[in-house]
Amino acid sequence: MIFFTSDTHFGHRSMIDLCHRPFESVDEMEMFMIESWNGKVGRNDTVYIIGDLFYRHDAPERVLRQLKGKKRLIIGNHDGAWLKKLDPSLYFLSVDSFAEVSDGKRKLVLCHYPLMTWNHELQSYMIHGHIHNNRDMECWPLIKNNPRLLNAGVDVNGFWPVTFEDMVINNECFKEGLEIVEDFDGPPPEHITRVIVAGGRDYDDYAALRDVLDKKLDGLGPVEIVSGHARGADLLGERYAEERGIPCAVFPADRERLPLRAGFIRNTQMLKYAAQEKPLVIVFWDAVSHGTKDMIDKAKSTGIECVIIEY
Repeated sequence: MIFFTSDTHFGHRSMIDLCHRPFESVDEMEMFMIESWNGKVGRNDTVYIIGDLFYRHDAPERVLRQLKGKKRLIIGNHDGAWLKKLDPSLYFLSVDSFAEVSDGKRKLVLCHYPLMTWNHELQSYMIHGHIHNNRDMECWPLIKNNPRLLNAGVDVNGFWPVTFEDMVINNECFKEGLEIVEDFDGPPPEHITRVIVAGGRDYDDYAALRDVLDKKLDGLGPVEIVSGHARGADLLGERYAEERGIPCAVFPADRERLPLRAGFIRNTQMLKYAAQEKPLVIVFWDAVSHGTKDMIDKAKSTGIECVIIEY
């Protein structure tokens, strides 16, 4: 697999305050990010690091020896000093200031700094770092409104390397200001299954929905229903959760603030929340609804199991 990350700033105590990172100390931050990295990345996976891996760290090689994966570094503005203190070829397959690559599905332009224009910009993606979780810079409107500009920084990606698909979802949430509290006690746990129940607003067969959920949830262990709170399948899912005594997380669409894209953004938010644990999507689709199709497509693109019940 291929992963992306940026702006870890190992060793940078001030980053905890500057970016509001949820750590008590630089040692806690380092331990968490190393454990989370290795919980995601396998020895044969590729990790593109889009700059600023360390900042005044007293032992970068100690950290590098622990990080799994085949690492490729794109140099950031804080990488010059520590790179001079070691042999990069011992730890990185490549070290570049800029790169144009392919992940087998799409063309990618990699640079630590967000570029406003790049080669084949209508057909490729620009993956950057540098801005952390800052939305106050002058260029932010351009970044926000371009879905092909993706921030690989750990401050918007859970503090661990992410796949391209996860990065897309995280960036959509970040750009729309949809903050979701992550679990910072370690890498995402898998002891609960978060089940998104979604579908057409005209779906009204509660008995059929109940039978489907009873069968699909049987044997899963502890579960939590995740609902978009729309009429139809969503509200029937909430009814099911109440009747079965199952916890339910509700994500209503913010149609006042996002009148045109509220439903699609809500879908992204739900998927990001569900993916923090073991996710499952169950949709009731009439083969017409664009909102339900968006949920299906996003779930499949991120590798989340999606059960489609057509009606």
